[in-house]
Amino acid sequence: MKGSEFKFIPWLIFFFCALSSIPIWIYLELFWLAKIVGIAVTVVLIIVLRIWLFKLGKVAKPSRVALNTNDVFELKKMIPVLVKLSPNDQVSFQHRIGLIMGEVSLQNNDGHVIIPNPKHLAMAISALLVTKYPESNAPFSAVLHSTRNEWHGEVFYFTKDFLDSQLVALTIQELQNALDS
Repeated sequence: MKGSEFKFIPWLIFFFCALSSIPIWIYLELFWLAKIVGIAVTVVLIIVLRIWLFKLGKVAKPSRVALNTNDVFELKKMIPVLVKLSPNDQVSFQHRIGLIMGEVSLQNNDGHVIIPNPKHLAMAISALLVTKYPESNAPFSAVLHSTRNEWHGEVFYFTKDFLDSQLVALTIQELQNALDS
């Protein structure tokens, strides 16, 4: 949540002052005013907390692509050694792939974004990035190219043959190392 969107400190000061005034109103025997201030603070606090939690939820959650049963089947077909992992490790690996899939932009050789993104291609690229290349929190582009297989800045150029050969060649140790990091 950006500090300029919804300031936290002024609200804390407001709540502190309002709650501190309740004993004063009671001491002055203005019970009705203490009740009104107490109810108002409760209502405003509920509303403000809802706003904060909503904004925090929108900002803090990384986008993740959920893999369905068909996707998991395709993933196991692409990476034969994946079936040798324990079920918990498989779920963890699928979760990491889903996180990276949320950040990947796929493009053709001519630079146009592939719409809709072929999910199996995004899964394959994400699996390769999880196991062979360092993870990056920043969004990046993957370009399906006819001859290049390299990183260039935040762009990963690859051929379909390169991608397939790298995934089939994965070992159980590489998958375990990827899950441990």
